[in-house]
Amino acid sequence: MHRDIKPENIGLVMQGSSLHLILFDFSLSSVGSDNITAGTLAYMDPFIRDPGRRRWDDHAERFSAALTLYEMAAGALPGWASAEGLPPQLEGELDVDRTVFDPSIRDRMVEFFRRALVRDVRQRFASAGDMLREWRNIFHETRTDIQHSTVHPRERTCPVSEAQLDTQIGLLELSPQALDTLSRRNVNTVSELIKLNRSRVRVWTGVGVKTRNELSDIIGQLQTRLLEDQQLRQLDTGDTTIVSVDRLFQQIMPKATKATDPTRLRFLNEYLGRLDEEAPRGVHNVHWPTPAAISGHLGIETLIVRELIDKVVTQWGKIKAITDLREEIVSLLEDNGGVMTAVELADAVLLRRGSVQDSPLRERWSYAGLRAAVETELSKQEPRWLLRRSGSRFLIADNRERRGEELADYANDLGELADECANQYPLLSPVRALEKIRAVPAPESFSL
Repeated sequence: MHRDIKPENIGLVMQGSSLHLILFDFSLSSVGSDNITAGTLAYMDPFIRDPGRRRWDDHAERFSAALTLYEMAAGALPGWASAEGLPPQLEGELDVDRTVFDPSIRDRMVEFFRRALVRDVRQRFASAGDMLREWRNIFHETRTDIQHSTVHPRERTCPVSEAQLDTQIGLLELSPQALDTLSRRNVNTVSELIKLNRSRVRVWTGVGVKTRNELSDIIGQLQTRLLEDQQLRQLDTGDTTIVSVDRLFQQIMPKATKATDPTRLRFLNEYLGRLDEEAPRGVHNVHWPTPAAISGHLGIETLIVRELIDKVVTQWGKIKAITDLREEIVSLLEDNGGVMTAVELADAVLLRRGSVQDSPLRERWSYAGLRAAVETELSKQEPRWLLRRSGSRFLIADNRERRGEELADYANDLGELADECANQYPLLSPVRALEKIRAVPAPESFSL
């Protein structure tokens, strides 16, 4: 059994000419079935404690899979799920929020999740195959019913060629999916619609490819007709296309040619994570060597190594994709309490941006891109975060309010506590583990 099904443990790989979702973290697969506390609490079946169960089983596995599907469909876990998991004792059933789903599939989605998350396992799907068939039927039936039709009768629609800045979005000839997508983002008029960046629209999460393309096309038509050339150029200048991990790596590690400086190439391979050989790496650490370590490993003078670092960091500072990634790191830190390990950040970047490479290459390229962004930021006069080595880990802490040190201290203390708890046998109960975590003094800027 996998036991830890969640979005962070799912990645994209290319198989043939298509991208496929795969599970890539099986760290809990060897845990005994009688240990019902191991795993990420927010994704665990709370009803496994009911009489007659109390062992990890296929029903619990499919419950976790259903929660992951819910998060991917709605953009967040259900309101009753949290980082601490559900209470040990529950009465009744779990509620499924209808409002988070696309109206065109809302009823079918609610029916699916109510069955997948019901308390009585006899009423759940009998197998993963049954779940998969029902999941596919949701979208097959929707395509058959709607065929990407419009919400309003034709006499109540406004052709794109006649739309003006004050035209209501609901009057445009848009599919129900597109209208719902704009409504959830509070876009109500054409004037608001044409301010959207088409490149960003094409990578919106939680929106189908057909809907994203539809919106991008209609925005392009409206912009061409209603915006002046100068305004269009400004929008193009502000393009914020999300660059994949693969494209990002190509920009920081150009393809070697006969004209490539071999010393510079050897340096980059080592500096960005020992890319040309197997780098030593544990669960929580990346290979980010110091100038002295690089000098010792490659036999290059430390002074030359420092000069090479200055040159590449200056060059990376001029690459828009690196600048965008630095902004993304700020956002990720904000969403995660202000401090993350380098591995956590790199994995989050990989999840957001994707890669068609197989593991472990896709992870190593993501770590390389992250180091380029981190070091570029640290070279600035007032960097927005600080970097702290903690044993085999690297911590990156938000320092915009000069609280990076205390955040890093707190993360380090929690990391040591986690290692201590992980080495205990049997594992601590969730309640006892939380008691230990809450006993660690937290900085004022951080609350559990």
